[in-house]
Amino acid sequence: QIVILRKEGISYGCIAKKIKVPKSTVIDVWKKYLKSGSTDDKPRTGRPSSTTSRQDRVLTRMSLQDRYLTAPQLRLAWKETCDISVSTSTVKSRLASAGLNGRIT
Repeated sequence: QIVILRKEGISYGCIAKKIKVPKSTVIDVWKKYLKSGSTDDKPRTGRPSSTTSRQDRVLTRMSLQDRYLTAPQLRLAWKETCDISVSTSTVKSRLASAGLNGRIT
């Protein structure tokens, strides 16, 4: 909306009053549009995953084969199978992302 109004030649101050945001926000959005051609956020970098999708599937299969294994037990079995060292919380989060939220301790 800011870009459309600015293209029509409306001043920063008038745009700010019209859409009820600070003038500095209007200026920042316009500068971002001029620089990148878009007002969308850029993709952010994050910490790389400690496991691959294949290793995650192995963990999921292990959990489904024996539903009574706890997260620490799964972690040890996963370490032996895939030769990776991860924390118990990583095991819990991988199982949760696979939809296995049951009794994970």
